Amino acid sequence: MRFFYDNMIDGVNVVLTASSEDAEYPVENIQNQFIGKPWKSEDSNAHEYIIGDFGEAKEVQAGILFAHDLKAGDTVKFQLNDSTDFSSPAVDETMTHDEDAMVVVLDTPETYRYWRIDIIKDNAAETREIGRVFIGPLMEARDPDYDGYKVEDHDLSRVSESVSKQRYSTVNGTYRTFMLKVSGVGTTEKDYYQALAREVGVHTAFFCQVTDDGEFTEYLYVYFNKLSGYNVEGKDSESVWKFDLELEEVT
Repeated sequence: MRFFYDNMIDGVNVVLTASSEDAEYPVENIQNQFIGKPWKSEDSNAHEYIIGDFGEAKEVQAGILFAHDLKAGDTVKFQLNDSTDFSSPAVDETMTHDEDAMVVVLDTPETYRYWRIDIIKDNAAETREIGRVFIGPLMEARDPDYDGYKVEDHDLSRVSESVSKQRYSTVNGTYRTFMLKVSGVGTTEKDYYQALAREVGVHTAFFCQVTDDGEFTEYLYVYFNKLSGYNVEGKDSESVWKFDLELEEVT
């Protein structure tokens, strides 16, 4: 299982610069965990970009673009560098198009001060928007127990019924919740999960991937519904733990 939660772009000293922006959708919106407030480019340039300055070199292993309207014909690159001259960046990764999350995971962490999301649009007369960007480290842990993995759909619509059972509805969106069971975990690995939970609480959204190989490879943008309790299920060279993770999708 993969967790992406220490989002370096949210630091108070981070400076963002965009090639263009709609006045109502500035580039700073990518730092907002509410994905309905995106950055939006103007509709006059084929080449768009967002450059970020961490203020100092930071260790990075992953980049994620989420809640975007990038097109399959666009060329999108994730770049890291030690200066704002991106003519020949130290890290230059082309991002595979995906309608949900576009993701680059580097083989090893790289430490640089500057980053760029570089976009060549397939139509200069169109805008592009991105709701949330993650750039930061990766926490890898064992996959959860598959026999305990549960996904549930929820509808935010409001429904009332007449005496004759006629339904009157205010149609709203849907979201999912995820239940994951983790067992057979040693104390050291349990402490990794606990540190994650204490960092984000139930207040900060983060990205995760249930498994990076197999059926459940979707990148999820979620909150913890509640923090876990940790139960000892045995003893080896260290205690062996089991616990549940309850996640709620951000929409």
